[in-house]
Amino acid sequence: MSLCILKNDAKLTIIGTVMRKQTIYFLLLPETMLSDLAGPADAFLFANRHQTEVEFKLEFISALPEIRCSIGLSLTLKCAA
Repeated sequence: MSLCILKNDAKLTIIGTVMRKQTIYFLLLPETMLSDLAGPADAFLFANRHQTEVEFKLEFISALPEIRCSIGLSLTLKCAA
């Protein structure tokens, strides 16, 4: 059995191996602290860059189309189709 590894945009893809996909949902509430959002989100993105078993897809959801975080920054979410 041969294994072909392609390097593309600093990410390795192993041909013939199926990568599991996992969606991670972040529920954004009013007054969300950016550090509570950015830290965990970055950890999953870091995992995507440094392993090939699971691909994490991040989804940011809210009951409102726009929320203000704790520092006053407005975050606008795209509507799901």
